Amino acid sequence: MKIPNNTTNNTKHIVQTVLPSNIAVSPNAKTISLIALAIFTCLTISYFLFKWIRPAKPLEPKHPLFFVTFDKGDFNSLSKISAEFPGSKIIAMGTSKKAAEDLGLKNVTTLETLGVGVKVDETWHRDLTLSPKDITLVVDSMVKTYPTAAKQILFIGVASVIQKQIAEEAAIAFKKKNKKFKVIAIWDNFNADLTSPYGKTAFEVQKVASKVLVPTKQVAKILDPEINRIILDPENTRAVVTGSPAFDELKAKVNKLNEAIKADPRVKADLLKKYGLESGRSTIVYFGGADAAYHQNTAEKQSALNLFFDCIQPTLKTDVQVLVLPHPKIKAEKIEEKLFKDVKNVHVIDSMTNEEALVLANTVLTYNSSLGDFARYLDKKVIFIVPANEEFRNNLVSSKNSLKVSNPKEFSNGLIEISLPAYAGFPNLLSVSISDQITDGSTKGIVDLINTELLDGAIDKLAADVSKTAKKV
Repeated sequence: MKIPNNTTNNTKHIVQTVLPSNIAVSPNAKTISLIALAIFTCLTISYFLFKWIRPAKPLEPKHPLFFVTFDKGDFNSLSKISAEFPGSKIIAMGTSKKAAEDLGLKNVTTLETLGVGVKVDETWHRDLTLSPKDITLVVDSMVKTYPTAAKQILFIGVASVIQKQIAEEAAIAFKKKNKKFKVIAIWDNFNADLTSPYGKTAFEVQKVASKVLVPTKQVAKILDPEINRIILDPENTRAVVTGSPAFDELKAKVNKLNEAIKADPRVKADLLKKYGLESGRSTIVYFGGADAAYHQNTAEKQSALNLFFDCIQPTLKTDVQVLVLPHPKIKAEKIEEKLFKDVKNVHVIDSMTNEEALVLANTVLTYNSSLGDFARYLDKKVIFIVPANEEFRNNLVSSKNSLKVSNPKEFSNGLIEISLPAYAGFPNLLSVSISDQITDGSTKGIVDLINTELLDGAIDKLAADVSKTAKKV
């Protein structure tokens, strides 16, 4: 076999190996053979290179977490925790759905996308239930999400009965799959009033959880005896003091805005201008509610909103401006906007952020919003305006850290009292800082608690440690 003179010795060897020596090879055949060999070599090299450099298939989380949120409050807390666990999934409904959309989180799904036939949006009442068929759709999606995980934890808020339905059905479904399953609830409200609409629902929902994470020691003191009576185990502390991720976030935003104003006073001037407000005037902020008792009058009782309207009238004749922030659940109905349409010095603003309102506020008013509690722990003076014949309990009021009023005269006196050195014969606790009475770093504490549970199941020991180190309220 003849080889062209310009062919290397290596090529001679390759061709001789590929073709028998007794076969005559034409120049065209030689060229084709060399091309085929080159292609084969390139493909082989490409295969091994691709295998070496291709991204690894994402690993399924060893211990995936699921979160079910309803209110914006429990979403704000639970979304912070979920961010610490890659691969975790959030099922959002109610007002939490809009909160999730605003953040653009990718690990969030809604009931509608899971095939649920009803729209559970901000108008959905917390006591309404889903059909067994719809609950099964939700739980089936959870079971199929991480089929190989041996242990799974479900975090729920306690603001709606649906969260309890999902937790109960999930416990049954995962047990059938021989998987370890635990439910942990977060009671994000700073108040432990078990007679309020929220409190009644929350108390029922938390029954499905092995642990209930609460924001303050005071809430734990009220809740723990009650929730432990259910399981008749006085030695088991189910209420674990962790602080509040939602409060931590709000506090950070308020501090950041205050620092910006301190560095440049024009920031506050621009903020006032943005919302059509005047500088140099005392500012009262009213955080609206959402329950029927807030805006619906009955033959027996005046609504909380109408009571606020009556209480604020004398104050409007002074050098005061009042900001009304509607609750996200009912702001589309423009109830407050219609009520205060022609009232001077009252500004109904549904676009102002909570941190902006709290920075501008000299005094905070509310019916039963948790933002009233948040405001007090940010050292604002707070008055709860509650109809006289309505049962109302609040930790801050009972500890004389806030006032409760039920008529215009009490309100006017209350505004005077909170500005005096002392009130009602007690030291003026309203002038005392209580911002140091709330546990900081709540997200880290909760994450540590979860990691301990995932590793060795020692959640009870850690719960006791967290409760011991939490600051007293």
